[in-house]
Amino acid sequence: MNPPDRLTVIAGVRQHLLARLSTMRESLLELQSANASNAKSTAGDKHDTERAMTHMEMATLSQQVDAEKRLLHELDALERQPSQEIVGPGCIVRTQRHNLFIGLAFGNVVVENWPVTGISVQSPLGKELLDLGKGETCSVNGMAHTVVEIY
Repeated sequence: MNPPDRLTVIAGVRQHLLARLSTMRESLLELQSANASNAKSTAGDKHDTERAMTHMEMATLSQQVDAEKRLLHELDALERQPSQEIVGPGCIVRTQRHNLFIGLAFGNVVVENWPVTGISVQSPLGKELLDLGKGETCSVNGMAHTVVEIY
């Protein structure tokens, strides 16, 4: 199966990130609503504990929303990177083991039935793949990764 082109993969990643962001925002709204209804209760210690837990969940979720927004911003910057002959940020790399989007650790996404994993350039594999060309090999944790194609 032929892989989708680079811009199609980036669009699929963006859609994935936006869907995650939407889910997080919905959860945050639900927590805010639950917190508002808790404000009407005066049940004592149990009430105070519930409110504190809700506030902690809201803070954690807010941090996740901010992180997701940063990923989207970074994706925009990587999208503007030109295609390259060597592995660098914004490239999609096919190895004999994986299809990788270099520069953004977003997890796994399937775009047009083509699985791709986002990895950071600071990850062990990301560091080793940087500046490699087609046909070159690196090793991480005793496993060889050969660059089959760069998109």
